[in-house]
Amino acid sequence: VEWFGASDCKFSSAGREDMDVRMLGEGRPFVLELVNPSAHLFHLPTGGRGEPSAQQQQQQQQPPHIPSLQHLEDMINREVRGTHIRALRLARRDEVAVLREGDEEKRKAYGCVVWTAREVSQADLDKLNTLSELVCQQKTPIRVLHRRSAAVRPKTIHEMHCSLLNGHVFEMTLTTQSGTYIKEFVHGDRGRSHPSIASLLGCDADILQLDVKQVFLNMPM
Repeated sequence: VEWFGASDCKFSSAGREDMDVRMLGEGRPFVLELVNPSAHLFHLPTGGRGEPSAQQQQQQQQPPHIPSLQHLEDMINREVRGTHIRALRLARRDEVAVLREGDEEKRKAYGCVVWTAREVSQADLDKLNTLSELVCQQKTPIRVLHRRSAAVRPKTIHEMHCSLLNGHVFEMTLTTQSGTYIKEFVHGDRGRSHPSIASLLGCDADILQLDVKQVFLNMPM
């Protein structure tokens, strides 16, 4: 914001997760909108990642210290701990629209480690592996009721695959409709998410680790 003399900024991303959830794979697409910038990026070369030419700087009366997007990307990756960005570029309006469209249009792939109160077998997990296009009715989770309206949101679990690690712990990868509360799908949130892994296995279950592996977006060409 300071580099471009903006009064504010607006950050939008393809979904969001809890702070204890890692974003792996190719990362999460995002858009940063600069509000009232005094220096503009509209005249960067095609692709939007190089230095503006001297003529372009003069035409826009841009000070020469305004960095390129590549410099900005390098600085963020160097100075901001726990965050890595790549392929920073100018965004088109149609791309922003796809990013902000409803959760019904997006899918996400997750990987998680699940604990169960009773000992389970691979045969138990194979029953889960046969499920596809499973619709989970999710009431607003108890942990976010203070900031989200109470509602029932049907979310689709498109597919899942479970592999036993030991009698009480298994690994699960799943692809879901964006906006699915994965933790609640696992433990059931006191019956507020149904069906859940806990209800399907007939015992208490909880999530030990959760990662986002991929965000699927059909970006316009």
